[in-house]
Amino acid sequence: MRLTLAMLLAVLPLTAGAETPDWWKEGATYSGRGVQSDGPQWNLVLTITSPLTARISYPSIPCAGTLNILASNAGSLMAEELITDNPANCTSGGVFRLQDEAGGVIRFTWADNIGGTTATGALTAPGSKPALTAKPAKTP
Repeated sequence: MRLTLAMLLAVLPLTAGAETPDWWKEGATYSGRGVQSDGPQWNLVLTITSPLTARISYPSIPCAGTLNILASNAGSLMAEELITDNPANCTSGGVFRLQDEAGGVIRFTWADNIGGTTATGALTAPGSKPALTAKPAKTP
């Protein structure tokens, strides 16, 4: 995983002085669904909280935490996830890569911090209707 992270950092410029994607705006919220390489699927909600951080939650698991941007450019970004709420339910320290696609879809890939599990999925802003949109599950 460390080698993969180093390779991704070489591809994306560091955030200091770098541009973030147009969709990364403070207060913006995106929701969607992820599918892990070992089978589980889950809903997630991403809320941008600052130019370099976001709140991420998994209401269907449940757990939540923060994403901290490691690198970015105008089209994509890479961020490290830190699970702070119900950490026993989720893997902390994974790395997200988020890429904007046409039609308001944000595609993501995720890899855990030990290199075993990966996930893919899509996020959309409220009101958009791409095929992969999933509403977050209600928590009890």
